[in-house]
Amino acid sequence: MRFTVPLALLAIASFPVLAHADCQNPANQAESIRCLGESLTDSDQKINQTYQALRAKLDDAGKTKLRDEQRAWLKERAQVCRIDDKEADRTKWLAAILKDPAKTVCVVRYTRQREEILAASLAAGTVEEAQSSGDAVYELNSHAAHKTGKWYFEVTLQTGAIAAQHEMEFAIGVNPADGGGMAFPDYIRKNQKGESATVVGIAVDLDKERVYMSTNGAFDEQPGSSGGQPLKPNLDYRAYVSSSSDMADLLKAGTVKPDFGDHAFTYAVPAGYKAFGP
Repeated sequence: MRFTVPLALLAIASFPVLAHADCQNPANQAESIRCLGESLTDSDQKINQTYQALRAKLDDAGKTKLRDEQRAWLKERAQVCRIDDKEADRTKWLAAILKDPAKTVCVVRYTRQREEILAASLAAGTVEEAQSSGDAVYELNSHAAHKTGKWYFEVTLQTGAIAAQHEMEFAIGVNPADGGGMAFPDYIRKNQKGESATVVGIAVDLDKERVYMSTNGAFDEQPGSSGGQPLKPNLDYRAYVSSSSDMADLLKAGTVKPDFGDHAFTYAVPAGYKAFGP
């Protein structure tokens, strides 16, 4: 269903379980976000357990290498995902992340990758190094950037085809160079295998400093209205889509299809808006 940490040695301190939701079939955005919180908590527990089990197998040199890699991973995640690892209250830390779809997608990606690396290291009985992602694609940005004006773009997601391969999280919106933009979430679960494509439309009014989202042509808030989500003023914004898993093959297959203005849009561009530009 679609809807619109002080530095610690380990990934995340154990969080209290968030309010229960049916994560096989989340009923709304709030449940979907709670499910992501539960997923991150579960992954954190697995990381901590695997870390301790692996550490018990290593000699002193191996223990030092494992510690250093974990600290490096935490630092990289904080920098890339633009998260505050100085927040001592881990419940507040998680809540702050879940309020920001772009940060959520990034943290989910890094956490899952670390979970996989530690599991492989435990199986091998040694500290495995992270492999280069090579041609992996986790984020796409438009070359065009705007500070004023009204702009529109679309991202088509073949939901059923994606669900058949992965559970994935997407953030779709606009971002200035230093981050701090606005994105809308789209979380795809395994139970969506039979669903048809969804076209997410983003209308950006930089004169009113608002951004609006549509799903298959229907906007949550009318573009140009006082609704939508606020943007910081006087910044150059680029259109972007980011994901928790590698999009390279999905992009090649057209399963994920951003259209910043390269082609005719699926739905009518709101009055007064122009194609964002590739």
